[in-house]
Amino acid sequence: MNSSLSKRFFWLCFFGFTSVNPSITFTQETDSTKGELYPTVTDPAQNRLFWMSTGKTMPKGKFSISDFEVFLLQLGYAPTDNFHLNFSYLVPFINISSETYWSFGAKLQLFSPQGYFQGLSIGSDVGFFSKLFKINENNNTPHIVTLTTSVSAGNEDLKLHINAIQLFSKWDKSKQEIPTFLQLGSDLLVLKNSEGGAKIIVETFFTRSNKGIYLSTIVPGIRFFGKKSAGEFAWPISMNLFGHTKDRFIPWTTPYASISLFF
Repeated sequence: MNSSLSKRFFWLCFFGFTSVNPSITFTQETDSTKGELYPTVTDPAQNRLFWMSTGKTMPKGKFSISDFEVFLLQLGYAPTDNFHLNFSYLVPFINISSETYWSFGAKLQLFSPQGYFQGLSIGSDVGFFSKLFKINENNNTPHIVTLTTSVSAGNEDLKLHINAIQLFSKWDKSKQEIPTFLQLGSDLLVLKNSEGGAKIIVETFFTRSNKGIYLSTIVPGIRFFGKKSAGEFAWPISMNLFGHTKDRFIPWTTPYASISLFF
């Protein structure tokens, strides 16, 4: 994966984080062998896969603290069942005086789940590059504005998701940024009980080049969730479909990991 595409994909993944944030809910299922109800834990992050937004939002009154890949911190809160807010902050990589990125975002579910339809939502995020929250001099306009539209379908065991992303940034004027992206993903429930559960997740990333739209990255992994926490592990793989190097499939040097706490 060349450095230019790697940089673009890294920032896209980060911007995708800013409009999603996990929470937790509980359901009641019937035990057919005992004829009584017992509690089971629902996936705490149904409003996202890894980086990808879904058609769902956080439940009303939920608050979450998340850490994505060590450096990205996020707070989320849902004042209603179909609307949530979030604040994200990218910890400086090198030292505290390094330029970083922070943002405020929101997500609104326009159509609630019904049957196999699992929801349609839109999201927006406004972000800035800065040093210790001091916006860069001579430029007080947002450096990045992100719009997302997400739809999900399926049932509790298997869901399919589509997410469209539109970026507006300071780089648009110099034509250094590809503004529109598409993601397809799915999650398969493989374990669920009164203590938690696990899902196998796959999400994909489509980008544009002078040869058209193509699949550039696939991210397979797993999510474990419980009553007050969730953790994920995945290993992104770059898809070299146009022969930029001799390898067609190039695993990233480091994996993706995250952990979240819920209140």
